[in-house]
Amino acid sequence: SIEQTKQDHQSTGHVQLSDIIASVIEEMAPLAQRSQIELGVDDFDANVWVAASARLLHEVFSNLIGNAIQHMNKAGAVTISLRRETDRALFSIADNGIGIPEELRHKVFERFFRVDETRPENSGLGLAIVKEICDSLNAKISLRSPPDGTGLQVDIEFPLLASEQAATQTETDGNV
Repeated sequence: SIEQTKQDHQSTGHVQLSDIIASVIEEMAPLAQRSQIELGVDDFDANVWVAASARLLHEVFSNLIGNAIQHMNKAGAVTISLRRETDRALFSIADNGIGIPEELRHKVFERFFRVDETRPENSGLGLAIVKEICDSLNAKISLRSPPDGTGLQVDIEFPLLASEQAATQTETDGNV
């Protein structure tokens, strides 16, 4: 609701992304196990901070990890990574499932769009909500095929806190 969104923006704080992602992974582990999905972490920077509502970020990661598990349609793997780049944090989630055809990828962020119309339990709202939250946080979300070409990879670039950007810049300058 609009009221809830206002409250979330008022409750924006400095949030450590790894804490929220780790808690969502823990919540999703039983579903992954039941679905024979290996839920793994690769390249995980535990010290990345952004300005955001923890509740909204939890919603984003729950949607993405839940989708990856539920739409796999077979035993497989979901791999999550979080790393810091110069002025942003890059969150990626890749699966080796059936993927989304390239020509449909731009449509998945539309409300009520479903790649698989035969799945009535899928409202078609999850990725639309994720996109709205990302837009509100000045984060950029994109879909692509993982490096090995099988499945789907979702990338989100979050702007780092100004203090984090300065720290990253100092580290980079020190390595010259």
